[in-house]
Amino acid sequence: KSVKNNSTWSSHKPFSVLSLGTDTGDLGRTDKGRTDTLMIVTVNPKKKTTTMVSIPRDTMVAIPGLEDTFPQKINAVYTFTDLNQTVNDISKYLNVPINFVALVNMGGLIKMVDKVGGVKVKSPLSFAYNPYTAHDTGNDLYKFIKGSTSYYHTTNGVDWTKHKT
Repeated sequence: KSVKNNSTWSSHKPFSVLSLGTDTGDLGRTDKGRTDTLMIVTVNPKKKTTTMVSIPRDTMVAIPGLEDTFPQKINAVYTFTDLNQTVNDISKYLNVPINFVALVNMGGLIKMVDKVGGVKVKSPLSFAYNPYTAHDTGNDLYKFIKGSTSYYHTTNGVDWTKHKT
């Protein structure tokens, strides 16, 4: 459904968008995932204001219908239910009507960033990182150097390949 033709959009009344980012779609992750990013954006066209609220993913909730699993983190609602229940539960929890929803996984985020030409990041410190263990050991390591926009990667701990961000 086109946003331009939506009556909420064309009425110039305030509307809210729930933006959800899942931790799947990249790094070999194909499961449903959790919504580790949860934000509500409320737009008021008459006042020409926009309010963004980030919902901490570790906010404790009782998921309706799954109260016996209490406590659960709010980022697990999507994992245990579906998109509709996630939207409804967050709307009720915050007492904010949600008119639109955007659900993006890591694969989609990478595609969006690539479409706008990427992002250059200058590392503020030197460190190594293994995306599978979150430590600086193992064979699949990324090394960042303070002040550089390049990084190095190795899959065997010996041969390092330089990459530009």
